[in-house]
Amino acid sequence: MAENSEPAKRARKPNFTAAECTLLLTVAEENINIIKSKFTNAITNKNKNKVWEEITDQVNSLGVCKRSVTEIKEKWRGMFSSAKRVHSKIATDRQKTGGGSKPISPKGETIKIIDLFGEDPSFSGIIGGIESGAEPITIAVDPIVMSTFADSLPKQLEVTEDVLSEKSNSGEPLESQR
Repeated sequence: MAENSEPAKRARKPNFTAAECTLLLTVAEENINIIKSKFTNAITNKNKNKVWEEITDQVNSLGVCKRSVTEIKEKWRGMFSSAKRVHSKIATDRQKTGGGSKPISPKGETIKIIDLFGEDPSFSGIIGGIESGAEPITIAVDPIVMSTFADSLPKQLEVTEDVLSEKSNSGEPLESQR
């Protein structure tokens, strides 16, 4: 008989259990400052790798399956990404008319990750930031209204003359300025 020339399929590892995910999150939370560190010098990277090896050892001590550091990091990245997606969905729904649809209730692990990273701009975006692809909005301002508004401003703020003499897109003075 002829032997099969195809290599044997590699056995798939079992999915992460809830206990593994909880332990991963707990240990990552304890070492979050090292894991989140933006420095990339040799010492910091050595510390990060050491922490990930410790996390891997603790997850493997549960005895479910022997997992590599790469697999643990990938699982953490997936958990983080999933939490970020949920957080973004909740924030987007909250801004819709009437508060949007009923908010989804995330899992406990997702809530923990949102609590850890909720204020981080890489997680939730820059508050008050402007979309880079948005078109600028041009507003025509009536100088009488603007001067009345300017009179009500504190003395420290000044309204410059060019704000009061807005011009239309064609370069001509606005109707109210003629």
